Amino acid sequence: MLGLSYFGADCRVRNTRVEGNVEGGITLQNQSNVAPAPCDLGSAASPGGNTFLATSNTAGLWVRTIGVAVQAVGNVWAASEQGTDGLGRFSVPSGQGANIISGPASGRNVRIDAASSSVTVAQ
Repeated sequence: MLGLSYFGADCRVRNTRVEGNVEGGITLQNQSNVAPAPCDLGSAASPGGNTFLATSNTAGLWVRTIGVAVQAVGNVWAASEQGTDGLGRFSVPSGQGANIISGPASGRNVRIDAASSSVTVAQ
């Protein structure tokens, strides 16, 4: 089962629990000939408050689109995976302004297929 598949229109997701999906909890992809549009899953000014708990064989957020920068700040993810703490929260590394996962990347929290895409998980 797929949680939410997003095909290019603007979206904003807040205070939503996405868990137990067979494919990505939220999958971002664009249709052919359609430029990627932003999907706001949380920002520093407006934290997402979402919970992404994927199964062991998929990611809570799967970015399949090229050339997109996703904001996913202020969410809860699978604990102790891809740099989250024991409570499933990403933090900003010392001396940096944000924690950005750049593609390609693969893990239980974030999967990014394209090198030209990224996900900001803390700010």
